[in-house]
Amino acid sequence: ADYPYDNVCFMLDTEAYLERVLELRSAYEGRIEIGFGVELGLQPHLGELYRSYVGQYPFDFVIGSTHLMDGKDPYYASFWEDCAPKDGIRRFLEITLENMKAFDDFDLDKVCDYDDEKMADLRENSGIIRNRLKIRAAVGNARVFRDIQKEYQSFSNYIWHWSDGKVIHEVGLASSPLSDKISKDLKKRGMKFVGTTIIYAYLQAVGVIYSHEKECFLCRKDKEL
Repeated sequence: ADYPYDNVCFMLDTEAYLERVLELRSAYEGRIEIGFGVELGLQPHLGELYRSYVGQYPFDFVIGSTHLMDGKDPYYASFWEDCAPKDGIRRFLEITLENMKAFDDFDLDKVCDYDDEKMADLRENSGIIRNRLKIRAAVGNARVFRDIQKEYQSFSNYIWHWSDGKVIHEVGLASSPLSDKISKDLKKRGMKFVGTTIIYAYLQAVGVIYSHEKECFLCRKDKEL
């Protein structure tokens, strides 16, 4: 209802969706666990609407995502016509942080100190994934992250030592031997939800793996890296 493009309409029949989830849970009871969740495109002024909506249903998790930047969707080329790539990406990150304030602005020491009461409070926050295991994992991972910082002086040092400080150029992959190794090591240290695909995406995000194809507007020549 708040999406600014007339040719696009996002509709979800939540009642029918819940009914189907309950049917599947019954059919697969004891074999797999089926969660009931929803993704919401976060915008600060929709907070009360979302809280009301989420409170009406027994969601196991709620995913908050950022799709609009100042009323426009960066998915469409028209957004970038009057916006330099660097400025657009910066603004996207700024808005994402505005939308995500649940974890004390990601202050590492504060998150590491979260107790059971705080984690229970987070399960009532409609702006995050409210899965109990993932909330606990976020806190546990923060503690492992801090331990790695102490061991390597920074988490950046830890990540980059796996590639000897070199950028890896490759496209068309969702995982690699490198992401396999890092995932295995992080799991050994106690992190959760850090499978090789997630780690590969993270390595792309921080620049260890450079995957922009030639047609991508973000693609730069090797000498510019």
